[in-house]
Amino acid sequence: MSESRKQGKLRVLNIEDSPNDGELNQAELETSWEEVELLRVETRDALVLALDEFKPDIVLSDFNLPDMSGRDVLLIVRETHPDIPVVMVTGALGDIEAVELVKQGARDYVMKDHLQRLTAAVRGALSLEQGIRARKAAEKALRQSEEEIRELVEHSPIAMIVNAGADEMVIMLNQRFTELFGYTLEDVPDVHHWWRLAYPDERYREEIKNEWNGRIEKTIREHGDIEPMEATVACKDGSLRYVRLSFSSIGGRNIVAFVDLTERRMLEEALKEAADRNRAITETANDAIVCIDPAGIVNMWNRKAEEMFGYAAAEAIGRNLHELIMPQQYREQAEQAMRHFAKTGSGPIVGSTRQLDARRKDGSEFPVELSVSAMNIHDEWHATGIIRDITGRRQAEAKIEKLNKLYETLSLCNQAIVRSTSEAELLTRVCAAIVKFGSFRMAWVGWADPASSMVIPAASDGKGADEYLHDIKVSIDIVSEYSQGPTGTAIRENRPFWCEDFLGASFTSPWRERAAVQGWRSSAALPLHRDGVAVGAFTMYADEPYVFEKDVRELLIEMTQDIDYALDNFSHEAKRKLAEDELLKLTLAVEQSPNSIMIADLKANIEYVNQAFVIATGYSREEVIGQNPRLLHSGKNSRETYNDMWAHLTRGETWKGELINRRKDGSEHIESMTVLPIRNAEGQRTHYMAIKDDVTERRRVERALLESEQKFRVMSASAQDAIVMIDNEGNVTFWNAAAEKIFGYAAQEAIGADLHQLIAPPRFHDDFRKGFAHFRQSGAGNVVGTTRELAALHKDGHEFSVELSLSAVQIDGKWQAIGIMRDITKRKQVEAQVIAQYEHVAGINTQLVEANQQLEQAKSQLLQSEKMAAIGLLAAGVAHEINNPVGYVNSNLGTLEKYLADIFVALDKYDSMEVLLDAGSPLREELRQLRSRVDLDYLRTDIKALIAESHQGLERIKKIILDLKDFSRSEVDEQWVWADVHHGLDTTLNVVWNELKYKCEVVKEYGELPDIYCLPSQLNQVFMNLLVNAAQAIEVRGRITIRTGAEGERVWVEVSDSGHGIPPEIIPRLFDPFFTTKPVGLGTGLGLSVSYKIVEKHHGKIEVHSEPGKGSTFRVWLPVQSEAGKIGTV
Repeated sequence: MSESRKQGKLRVLNIEDSPNDGELNQAELETSWEEVELLRVETRDALVLALDEFKPDIVLSDFNLPDMSGRDVLLIVRETHPDIPVVMVTGALGDIEAVELVKQGARDYVMKDHLQRLTAAVRGALSLEQGIRARKAAEKALRQSEEEIRELVEHSPIAMIVNAGADEMVIMLNQRFTELFGYTLEDVPDVHHWWRLAYPDERYREEIKNEWNGRIEKTIREHGDIEPMEATVACKDGSLRYVRLSFSSIGGRNIVAFVDLTERRMLEEALKEAADRNRAITETANDAIVCIDPAGIVNMWNRKAEEMFGYAAAEAIGRNLHELIMPQQYREQAEQAMRHFAKTGSGPIVGSTRQLDARRKDGSEFPVELSVSAMNIHDEWHATGIIRDITGRRQAEAKIEKLNKLYETLSLCNQAIVRSTSEAELLTRVCAAIVKFGSFRMAWVGWADPASSMVIPAASDGKGADEYLHDIKVSIDIVSEYSQGPTGTAIRENRPFWCEDFLGASFTSPWRERAAVQGWRSSAALPLHRDGVAVGAFTMYADEPYVFEKDVRELLIEMTQDIDYALDNFSHEAKRKLAEDELLKLTLAVEQSPNSIMIADLKANIEYVNQAFVIATGYSREEVIGQNPRLLHSGKNSRETYNDMWAHLTRGETWKGELINRRKDGSEHIESMTVLPIRNAEGQRTHYMAIKDDVTERRRVERALLESEQKFRVMSASAQDAIVMIDNEGNVTFWNAAAEKIFGYAAQEAIGADLHQLIAPPRFHDDFRKGFAHFRQSGAGNVVGTTRELAALHKDGHEFSVELSLSAVQIDGKWQAIGIMRDITKRKQVEAQVIAQYEHVAGINTQLVEANQQLEQAKSQLLQSEKMAAIGLLAAGVAHEINNPVGYVNSNLGTLEKYLADIFVALDKYDSMEVLLDAGSPLREELRQLRSRVDLDYLRTDIKALIAESHQGLERIKKIILDLKDFSRSEVDEQWVWADVHHGLDTTLNVVWNELKYKCEVVKEYGELPDIYCLPSQLNQVFMNLLVNAAQAIEVRGRITIRTGAEGERVWVEVSDSGHGIPPEIIPRLFDPFFTTKPVGLGTGLGLSVSYKIVEKHHGKIEVHSEPGKGSTFRVWLPVQSEAGKIGTV
């Protein structure tokens, strides 16, 4: 057993006179427990001492001991420590003796030559003992009351019979008892009848009776629990049942429980018979006997050898044995051993038994068990081999291993039954156990849903379980294609279903593909029951076909029976807890009841009062317990009233009435009383119970209500509003005079009629019907507690408006409605006139607001246009003023350039004349020094450069002036013309460059564009607004990219910036007049609005794309020739 499967510590007391056997026992147990503490003793005294001091979990005892027998050990343990299980571990024990030991209380027995069963036997014994302890604890808990005992016995899944103790009269037996044995209470009036019926054989009856009475006497004498015993009981139909009897005594009642072991006994007998038969076959089986000479030549070959190897004796004798039956891979080693044997008569397999592989005549190999002995004949070593075909043994060992795993799984299942606290935990643990230890690949439990007839998975385990069960369809409806498989059939037909070839069966087609993916080849489904009814199935899958042999099937059936037992226990435990809860609720209800409750004996002596009684009367419990209820009399009740009450009670009838009683403080109150007799299970009166309700205040309220009702009728008759009341069916129960006037129906016409049919227009009937259905149940609705305006129907058929105020009232547990309705026809007419006037005024106001907005926008645009016109005039004036001096400078610069050219020619002449002067001439030296000081060559070069730079500067000034004039051209004067968009962009960049150069880098990505028909200066204004906005969006240093392109008859200009971006919620408002996000002083909110109007004027559009933190892109689309341009050209 793997470490992960080992259990905890185990303390074992081993009564064994052989140290070696004790060590073997400990070694076997250590394969299943992490720590095994084993104490071995041999004598009676050592046994008694060890039971008290060592405190073992289990006792293992040999049967034959020097100082005592195993039966003596069992007797000592059962007498002194009955809660410690005993398992017999012996080398020789007959079946009869084993059965007797089990009857006497031994939990199991294990033969020493089959020690591999020891761990399973110990586990089973411990699990059984835990179950017995749990059952004893449950029996002790069930002693609380006779009614609980009766309920438990009646609904117990275990057959039970209850007698009255000393008189031995049978007072009850449960349904399970009758189902098991067929006897009813009429058949078994007392214990003596039961003995005669259950054990008709007199000798057997006396044997069982003596054993049973002896155990009961011992139980009474020692105040302990009687040990269960097993016996064969005759049923009413003549059949026999083998049962385990257990006895308990609760409250003078003796309860005998019968657990049906018939099937287990039959299984045990069948297993024993099979074991005996297999043993007989093994003992009488023939082995192959073969003799060889020193050269390995066969000289003897019996009939079994012929059958085993396929060679006739004539074929085998005279041939080399190793060549004949030895597989090729072992021959060389066998020949070496044979040569050594021929010399010495010894070898590795001589005198021993070995398991080897042999080869048949047809070439097939199979396992054999070989026992070799040496014979010296005429000083030559010959060998005799007894060869046994162990193919069957190997298969049996594999089968035993599988069964052992299933036994272990069964043991774990029993442990799960004992330890699980819920049904879900039990099913999960059982699925896990059968997958982990039962050699199955997947197991699941499903419950049949009665509503849908589908099987719903509840627990599963194993590889592929989730994939296989996902959306699986399994039905129990016989007409469904999903009901013919193992699971559906097992539940529907209430029988185990074995599918040995899952992939080949026709009825598994809906699930075959899923199973094939997982490699599953066979399946079994066993029904699970609650109270004997199949409610689900336990289904498992194996990766090999034909694995469900008889033993496997029987163990699986036993496992599901154990699960059924556990499921019933969970159900019964839930019912028991429910009964306890109900009893507790009843007790609390009585104690906490707002009504006074008093219980008295038949002599009218008070035995119990609740807290409400104490509060109502002022007397404490101590003051009234044992007293007669007369202490409450006020003297104001007639003698006839008391006589009538006692006459009812004497007849066993309930009395109801009212009495005026007196409290402790002398005050009087009116009590409505119900007095009834309390009967025991036999129907005899034992007590009287009075349930009292103080109705003093209720009577006062009733009088007040009567007066209030009279006032209400007067008020309603004089009211101007209709007051209508309807019952829980919607029928009119009250209809005042105003209602008659408003709706035209007299009271006698309306009362009893359906209100909705009476006054509601037909189109509202369905809605009223639905809403009223909800109101009947809850007293709530859309109009309850509110005031609503509705359409009503007059008796003459015309509709009119009413105002309804609706309230709900509950009378005798049923919801009724009270409605106050006012005719608001005139008010609605006045309201309609007011609304019409209001709508007219509101329409005029809306037009004024829109006109005002348009005026403000036009005013702002006009201001902007005037400002741009003023800037244009200013720019034109500045350009004119700058143009004049620029012209002077440009003209003078040209003249200066000519003068300098003449000067440089003259200097060149002077240089050529310098050589004519004498070398020592002072004038020549002076000229040389002057040239050196002024660096004439440098001046020549630099002056040319300065002149060129001045020309470039002037050209720059002229271009700026020209761009400024183009940009500031007046709208009034401007005409639609064909213009170059790139030229307009460059012009605008020149104008706003001072705004851009310190904050960003401008990148131009111009495409190929045609000229477009437009108003150039207005488009320049659009470009300027976009460029300035882009620059202002960049906080430190960024980039502005200008792109252009053309698509069909349209061109586009795109301005992108790397600024902070625009939030999405702001984008829809960008082009609204006066909307700006810039600080005060940096924007008017008109730039984009004006730009939008200009582009719209050109029949174009502006698109915006922006992400916060990533910048923004504005794209302007313009037609090559707009409709406005076409009109302008006409």
